[in-house]
Amino acid sequence: MGIIVQLTTNSIKENKKRTIVTIIGVALSCALMIAVGGMFASFQQMMKDFAISRYGDYHDMYINVPDDALHCFSDESGVKSISYGVINADINEYFDATMIEKTDGYNADAEYSAVMVYYKNPQQYMEIRERLVANIKNETNEKVKVITNSELLRYEGIMGDTTLTTVLSLAGIVIAIIVFTSIFVIRNSFSISASERTREFGMLRSIGATSFQIRSAMYFEALIIAIAGIILGTVVGIIAILCLVQIVNALTTELFIADDMNGIRVVIPFWIFAIVYVLTFVVVFLSCRSSARRAAKISPIEALRGVYDTKVKNKKLKTSKLIQKYFGIGGVIADKNLRRSRKKYRTTVISLIVSIATFVGLASFLNYGKRAIEMEYGGVSYDIQVVTANEQNVSDITALSGIDKLTVVRTIATDKIDIFVLDKDSFAEYAKQAGAKVDYENTVILNGYADEQYGSKHIIKSVVDYGASDTVKINVIHADNESYDPDEKTEYEITISKSTDKWPEVFNNYYSPMFVVSEDYHGIEKFEQTYQRKNYQVFINTNKSNDVEERIKNIFDKNRPDDGVYYSDMVHNVAQERRIMNNLMLLISIFLYGFIVVITLIGVTNIFNTITTNVMLRSKEFAMLKSVGMTEKEFNNMIRLESVLYSLKSLLIGLPIGILISFIIYKALANSIDFGYVFPWRAVLVAIAAVVLLVSIIMNYSVKQVSKQNIIETIRNDNI
Repeated sequence: MGIIVQLTTNSIKENKKRTIVTIIGVALSCALMIAVGGMFASFQQMMKDFAISRYGDYHDMYINVPDDALHCFSDESGVKSISYGVINADINEYFDATMIEKTDGYNADAEYSAVMVYYKNPQQYMEIRERLVANIKNETNEKVKVITNSELLRYEGIMGDTTLTTVLSLAGIVIAIIVFTSIFVIRNSFSISASERTREFGMLRSIGATSFQIRSAMYFEALIIAIAGIILGTVVGIIAILCLVQIVNALTTELFIADDMNGIRVVIPFWIFAIVYVLTFVVVFLSCRSSARRAAKISPIEALRGVYDTKVKNKKLKTSKLIQKYFGIGGVIADKNLRRSRKKYRTTVISLIVSIATFVGLASFLNYGKRAIEMEYGGVSYDIQVVTANEQNVSDITALSGIDKLTVVRTIATDKIDIFVLDKDSFAEYAKQAGAKVDYENTVILNGYADEQYGSKHIIKSVVDYGASDTVKINVIHADNESYDPDEKTEYEITISKSTDKWPEVFNNYYSPMFVVSEDYHGIEKFEQTYQRKNYQVFINTNKSNDVEERIKNIFDKNRPDDGVYYSDMVHNVAQERRIMNNLMLLISIFLYGFIVVITLIGVTNIFNTITTNVMLRSKEFAMLKSVGMTEKEFNNMIRLESVLYSLKSLLIGLPIGILISFIIYKALANSIDFGYVFPWRAVLVAIAAVVLLVSIIMNYSVKQVSKQNIIETIRNDNI
């Protein structure tokens, strides 16, 4: 075996480029699996941290345990840690971690004293809890109440959780795709290695080497590549996780502020490395297995003659007359070469197909995500929305500094079309937009349009049969802050000054009919005598939304009366939500495009390996063709046609699959929000350009390397 190992080591050293490319393929596969596993573990840890910050750092909370039974917790071997606290809330109602005041010791005098227990093995929480409850009852003859931190147990994977299951399923699918793609890359590399060493194996067999020794030579090469790939992949994978976590935390800072969290922590459990290493060795072994068997079965005579890889029938090599007509002899040779090397050709094409289909499908998913955000926030022109029933709140908010623009709206409810009362500046702006006269006391603007749904289509159309200069009767509903009676109403008349299909800027997403008047309109006092309910909406434009939001909350606290709470007080930081959604979309884009890039890189290593090695193995063929008179033009035509055929077949299969994936994604999303199917033209065009460019660059690079060789020396070379 010593000579076999030595020859294999020499072969690896002599074929440095192929070996390096194969190691890179293994390393990328290993790194991506570690990154996916590490990000899943980090996400799970983030959810656990969220549960702890929201509900407390315990698995079970034991309420009002008698003093003489506290030793039961320290005596229980399944308990990892114990902490004490007092609950400042009714335990029969909802409460969270903010209502638990931790104490240094157990306070038995409190109304609700608590012993918070964290278990060593949470999977056994039910058995441990039953033992503790039984032991306490035996000691004191009292049964204690136990509150379980279900959220923490869910995110630890003990109880079922759909979010965690979904993320785990996605991670499993991604790893399956990585393994599937990697097998093609590595298998092709070993196939090329076996082809290159065919004569070497033939000579070894002729002097007595056994099939077992030949297989061992291939497996030894696989072992070296796997170990090198795992070492490199581990380093790259850990660096990738560290970078991804930093990016995630930078883009999602505002998500964690409310729960006093510092973002995602990097967590890479040992079991992830164990699983990835086993998967990598399995992938490399399976990739090498067929090549090792083929190398072991080849007869010495066939190996020395070099005919093992080119067993084809004449009828399979018939070439289209169109190829012969437009590409000449070079095109014919190119077509015949691809037909006789179907396995290598197929492997390269499959690598391209996977990359194309993945890119087109995921690009469509991102496009639908962006459209959903645009639908939700695209027409929203303000940064903060305030809802309040306290007129003093409105006055104080209006006086705040740091506000670029402010719109105050009151609503008067009628039995059909509501009346919206704007502040004078906002009304003047809207009147000019609608083409109406700016008369604060008399102008009434009607928007009689609404968004009506017909199946999956939305059509904005007029829903009223009156317009400008018409006087219409409206029924204002009787209401105040305590009551609302839609059956009791008072009839008034209102004269329409202007009809329009435009909504005030702050109601761009309203899509319902409305009457719009100024706060100085002459009929406001009459309307408000009937509709006495105070409801203000304040729409604010500012580039300091978080600061303004905090100051508005302080105003709410300052103006809240001692004898009650204005439950309708609400501040909605739209700008922050918009930033969060855009950052989440960017984050998803980074993950998905990062996944596409790595899968493509794995495929590119395969394509590069296949094409460059195939061209190098054909260097004698190229030299012979040139020696018998093939011109440079014919030679270039041959190479171009091979590039075209690689690209064409990949695109003809990959694009339909990618488009099908995009349609499946559309149908899955259409249940919740239907934009109509959007054909992914941009992704298709990018895929076409990328494939043609990639194949052309690799082919030209390979040919340039061969062109540097001397024709006579190349023909004389035996490739041994």
